[in-house]
Amino acid sequence: MKPLVHGPKIIAVVGMSLHGQDAGILRGIARYAQNRNWRVQICGSQERDFRDLERNFEIQGIIAHVFDMEMVRDFQTHDVPVINISGTRPEAFPFPYVNFDMKQVGDLAADYFLQKGYRHFAVEAAPGRFNDHFIVQGSEQFCRQIRAKGYTCFELEESLYFSRLEKGSAPDPHPDLPLSSLETLPRPAAIFVLGDRLATRLCGLCQEKGISVPEELAILSYGNFELVCETAYPPVSSIATPDEELGHTAAHLLHQLLLGKTLREKKHLIPPAGILSRRSTDALAIEDLAVAKAVHFIRQSDLREIDCDQVALASGINRRTLERKFRSVLGRSLYGEIQHWRTDRAKHLLQHTLQPLKNVASEAGFRDADHMSKVLRSTLGQTPRQLRKQNHQLHPG
Repeated sequence: MKPLVHGPKIIAVVGMSLHGQDAGILRGIARYAQNRNWRVQICGSQERDFRDLERNFEIQGIIAHVFDMEMVRDFQTHDVPVINISGTRPEAFPFPYVNFDMKQVGDLAADYFLQKGYRHFAVEAAPGRFNDHFIVQGSEQFCRQIRAKGYTCFELEESLYFSRLEKGSAPDPHPDLPLSSLETLPRPAAIFVLGDRLATRLCGLCQEKGISVPEELAILSYGNFELVCETAYPPVSSIATPDEELGHTAAHLLHQLLLGKTLREKKHLIPPAGILSRRSTDALAIEDLAVAKAVHFIRQSDLREIDCDQVALASGINRRTLERKFRSVLGRSLYGEIQHWRTDRAKHLLQHTLQPLKNVASEAGFRDADHMSKVLRSTLGQTPRQLRKQNHQLHPG
């Protein structure tokens, strides 16, 4: 190992993009570097990128997505400490590594769906199909937990994202393939998709084929890339990862090596941050077809115009029978279900916009702002003003 260099230390961060999960990891590294005498230099994953960097700087430490032995040999020629943050077979490489605890991710996804009452399950990516070691662990653990409860976990046979196929495979771009794998799955079903972009693609395919999400197929993703999740239709629920914590941890471990210390463990895992629930899973497992149709109709309707008779007509049964089924299956009346979605809409508008209360009330289907306030207080225990204070996306007015 090279002797310690006095003055600013040049830390190379290799193979990182500037968006999504990597952006959060970079923020964690930068936050740690601000309190140390470090200068962080970012470069791509191509060999020429690293060569350009090393020609201009004397590198004292490396944090990298290590993908193959060629990168390992290249880094080892520098005789500087390296921390690996890649999920691609990290145990096969000699460097200490940091990643998310995908077994906990699988547990979290399974518990989430089981608590919602689902009995039919699927997962993508199917275990063993991809090189990404940690993605495989997450899907395997999800299946293991589902099967431990006595249920079958169906494994999606075709990839939703062709670039993740093994090298040399010939991707078939036929859009029906993923959905054909789900045709034999009883509904309502819950599917765990190991990637936000894959989940949004599945939502789009379902919409094209007339499969209602989440009434027929609830979709949970992993990564919580908000820009992707929020622009999907419907918005996708996702398991959040503490990306900055991973970056901060990687930088801390590198710092220990720079100080000449020895790490006790090669593997360092970060637990998931939790689940951000959005519309793609915002339903209970409703096996009664008439109730499922009615709930889907309510969700897709203009809440300012809808009434109970319209819902009954859409369900295919008379209103009295539908009312009885609603109380049996959901524990509330048909009108109570409509009010539930009006409340949900008002809450969203209050937390994500600065519209006047009268406009929020009108768009959510309430008679007026006073009526909306009474319903919010009785159902959520909060006033419109309290809900608006939770607005984290806009500056206060």
